[in-house]
Amino acid sequence: MRKWMAIVTVLALMFSLVACSGNGDSEREDGPIRTVKYHGVDDDSHETQFDTTYWKMPFAREDDGLLTRDGYVLLGYSYNRRGTGELIRPGYKYELKAQNKPQHLYCVWKKETKASDFTVEEVGLEDVYITAYKGHDKVVYIPRKIGEKNVTGIATGAFSQNESIREVHITSSVLTVEYEAFASCPNLKTVTLYDNLEYISDLSFEGSPIQTVRLCAGQAPRYMQSLATFGKKYERLMQTEGEKRLIFLAGSNLQYGVDCDYIQTLFQNEYAAVNFGTDGNMTVAFFLDAISPLLTKKDVVVFAPEQYGPYAYHVNGNNEMTAATFQGIATCYNLLENVNVSNYTGVFGAIAQYCRVAANMPALSWDEPNKFLDEYGDLKTLTDQMNSPTYRKGANGYFHFDDTVIPADFIPHLNRVIDTAKASGATVVFTYPSVNRNNVEASSLNESAFTAYNNWIAKTVHCQLIGDVRNYIYNGEYFYNTDYHLNAVGRKLHTKRLAADLIAANIGVK
Repeated sequence: MRKWMAIVTVLALMFSLVACSGNGDSEREDGPIRTVKYHGVDDDSHETQFDTTYWKMPFAREDDGLLTRDGYVLLGYSYNRRGTGELIRPGYKYELKAQNKPQHLYCVWKKETKASDFTVEEVGLEDVYITAYKGHDKVVYIPRKIGEKNVTGIATGAFSQNESIREVHITSSVLTVEYEAFASCPNLKTVTLYDNLEYISDLSFEGSPIQTVRLCAGQAPRYMQSLATFGKKYERLMQTEGEKRLIFLAGSNLQYGVDCDYIQTLFQNEYAAVNFGTDGNMTVAFFLDAISPLLTKKDVVVFAPEQYGPYAYHVNGNNEMTAATFQGIATCYNLLENVNVSNYTGVFGAIAQYCRVAANMPALSWDEPNKFLDEYGDLKTLTDQMNSPTYRKGANGYFHFDDTVIPADFIPHLNRVIDTAKASGATVVFTYPSVNRNNVEASSLNESAFTAYNNWIAKTVHCQLIGDVRNYIYNGEYFYNTDYHLNAVGRKLHTKRLAADLIAANIGVK
């Protein structure tokens, strides 16, 4: 009898082990393709595949109405069923925490503001606009539907002069926020929007002290393949958290002008390098503002905004937001939430233009690789072909060195952003962009002009100046397609110059 009991016990154990092994094998994912399972209400779920060959951090799926719950709005997703901890909003990048198995994300719901608090007007057969709000909630969650009709717009004056509202979540069903819809709401500081908007403007929130804007995905992405979208740079920041970092931030002069792998070698791999070079049509100070909460005392930020020519208008301290700036964060919407937008102008107008352009672009998949940027945020390919020594593009106008280069009304904002980054504990240094000698006015190519300009920059900006403007003027053969963009040979020279100036300033390996 004991013998038979022993046999039965052994067989039961074997079946148990096989069953466990089978479940583990069916869940295990060893390759780059990862499964993400989104859990809605009860058995309502959605499963996607994400290729981590290029993007190491996935994007939370858009709120397109696929996952819904009657009477609730979708705020985002959580790693746990309770909906606690980190909230991953639609379109935000997040970390894969499940190792070698599917990542489960759970919808986080919030009860809609009750329909009886709204007055609506029918628009067509299936839609309504909200024309008035009669409630007194501090936080308003716009419903997707009122009755059987879709809420697709918020009309002029609907919330104007409301003193109760502090925050509004405008759901992804809303396509239009008319002018003065939220005008003169004295306590309204936080707004959540979606990128499938068809109309919004700065007048939509005229006179309301908005500080925080969250932009979420209401549709599939458009800009995954763009040279000027910076999810890969954001990934690099997040994946090097806690390390000593050299973070290079500017317009496109550093997009083309830094070789991060090379500078890591020059610093004997003491630092992880991050290329946050951006684009001349972007509000570059915004990006320094946006990454500041991610900085630590281990970080060195090398800030080198273009200072000359018409393309420098948005780069060297201007606080006017542009549509291109939102293109820059199209693959890292997380960054916008880090910034107090009351320090900027034209925010909602820029969002409107960004959304209009995106609406006419083809939808892409969330794991579409970017062919332009490598793991550091550097451009993957630059031409090795040398240009003529007399090369000059001329599109930027002639460069000059004097105290008008950074407009006087830009300087306070420039310094505010520098001070914000320094407050994180990081070391912030200011240096010069690479410029083509053939595009510098003859009157600025002399020792007195160089010295005066170095001195003016040093006393104007709120951080240490490294380098000398003389050494950032390169011959025409090292440039590619503008008087700021270096070719591959010029990039090596410029990277070596930056390293030498950092070391001379007692930053890095001695």
